[in-house]
Amino acid sequence: MLNLFAPLRQSGAGPKKMKKYLLFLTSLSVLAVPKITFGQTITGMLCSVTANVVRPVAIFIVVTLWVVTGILFLVAQGEPGKLATAKNALIWASA
Repeated sequence: MLNLFAPLRQSGAGPKKMKKYLLFLTSLSVLAVPKITFGQTITGMLCSVTANVVRPVAIFIVVTLWVVTGILFLVAQGEPGKLATAKNALIWASA
């Protein structure tokens, strides 16, 4: 196990020096937390890669569904059954 206080104990440093060293280690860990928390980990990288792949695919699917829905409205020509189908397609494309 890593003992961070070993160099201070071997040199015979007093309690005042130990407190400064402990303050330094604490502030260093507080400064490192945002780096670890905000995407510098494997999980963060996987999430960003997944989002970069999923977003364009989802946009393509939604736009395609809207185009198909528009075509359904054009083909319906006022027929109630086809209009109902087109409205349902619009609702599902928007959801």
